[in-house]
Amino acid sequence: MKELIIVSTEVKEENEDRYSKIIKFTFDGFKCTYIASNYCGIRTFNVLYGLKYAVWTEAIGWWNTDTRFDKEKDKEFLEAFRNKFGIKIPAV
Repeated sequence: MKELIIVSTEVKEENEDRYSKIIKFTFDGFKCTYIASNYCGIRTFNVLYGLKYAVWTEAIGWWNTDTRFDKEKDKEFLEAFRNKFGIKIPAV
């Protein structure tokens, strides 16, 4: 199995109600980025891996999840990400 390796972690905090955690990592030779943001209690997530990405939120029902990950083709990456961060990336 390919390994997900964290390269750097940064927290950008503007105030107690608005902050982002940015994690840069590599997987299968690709540079990747995971951003988890909190804006007044609304959490949003962004994942970039190669030419694929996903953007979603847990709190806003009308916000459409936008993903380019495929459940079968990207299975190895999706599993490695879930195992490392405990978060399931939306996939089609």
